Amino acid sequence: MLVGALLYRSAFTTRNAVRIAVWSLFGIVVLGGIMAGIIRYQAQLGTPMVAPTFTVAKVLAIGAVAHVIIGVYDARRVRAQQLAKEQRRVSVLNRMIRHNLRNETTVLGGHASLIAEGVDDPDLRDSAEAVAKSAAVIGGLAEDAKRLQAAFERRPDEREAVPVEPMLEDAAAGAREAGAETVAVDTEPCAALADERLATAVEELATNAPEHGASAVELSAREIDGDVEITVADDGPGIHEAESRVITGRDPETQLEHASGLGLWIVRATADAFGGWLSIETTRADEEGASDDGAGTTVTMGVPAA
Repeated sequence: MLVGALLYRSAFTTRNAVRIAVWSLFGIVVLGGIMAGIIRYQAQLGTPMVAPTFTVAKVLAIGAVAHVIIGVYDARRVRAQQLAKEQRRVSVLNRMIRHNLRNETTVLGGHASLIAEGVDDPDLRDSAEAVAKSAAVIGGLAEDAKRLQAAFERRPDEREAVPVEPMLEDAAAGAREAGAETVAVDTEPCAALADERLATAVEELATNAPEHGASAVELSAREIDGDVEITVADDGPGIHEAESRVITGRDPETQLEHASGLGLWIVRATADAFGGWLSIETTRADEEGASDDGAGTTVTMGVPAA
């Protein structure tokens, strides 16, 4: 009964719970048959078993527990195989969608550019340029989806000490190329226990700010209490509170009301993959408490120090 209650409250599916129960029943039947044979054999020899009921009950209980453990490992093995199969399917679907998305947006953007160059009506030209810009954004989502999928992968065996200072310098260069007028880097020598995905996440934070209207970006890193805290602050328009609460895990994903792309989700997935954390502090220009200079966002990602 105790095992049944634990299975009922566990995260196993009904099918796997039945699989575990079958293993337990199999153990009881097999051991019960063996014990019955032993009792009968001893009776024929004239040396009956002492307290046979207690002995049989004890052996069956031990056998049932042992086979429950076997069933749990078997159910986990089956579930792991199912997850691997599902992951392969999702991976194939993801590649197909990204490939087709890139191709179609390239065609769409090319035709929109041709229309913009061939019309004299300024309104039509502006509309065509808007279509070309949207096509470029949608095409960029395909690459973001690829990086997001990579960020979700947990690869603890591949982690190593990654120096943070050169990573921030590269991200600062990316922020300048993305249009930031002022970029500052303030970091102390430290290293994170990570892989190349950390550099991708930091660059995403640095370039995401000017792409959404920030003119100044500041990057910093410190090792605090066993974590490397990487902070990217900007003077952009800020992130909607609803979106930041979902991305940082304070609200469920079903509460998402605003979407500014996959950049911050890549950062969140990277932090999760390394066993880290993410915090977002933002002040929107239209919110109470905004500074005289406007709004701003400070994103801090913490990952284990090497």
